[in-house]
Amino acid sequence: MGIGRSINGEWFKSNVGCCVGDGNNIGFRKFKWLGNNSFSELYLDLFAKEVYQDVLISEKLEGDTTEWLWQWREEFSNSDEQQLSDLKELLVGIHLDSAIPDKCQWAPGA
Repeated sequence: MGIGRSINGEWFKSNVGCCVGDGNNIGFRKFKWLGNNSFSELYLDLFAKEVYQDVLISEKLEGDTTEWLWQWREEFSNSDEQQLSDLKELLVGIHLDSAIPDKCQWAPGA
């Protein structure tokens, strides 16, 4: 079980930043791994509509590609569509490296 699933403490999440390697230990939406905020903070309404809330980064990518997997439980508003577009733009060029494990680092106040 990766850190993305095993720790729910808000203090921990707000004081630790993550460096993605293989994506097997970092929660996609819970942790700061791309920028200074978690995706759940940036896109709260969008992720409320996602079927699977507790997934690792590696579970969001299709194999060795850069194709992100999404499953939604309800229709999107125009605002949701814009948020998804913004998120997809952030994710362009992100890839995983199966030879490098994920790392978390102390980043207080980040």
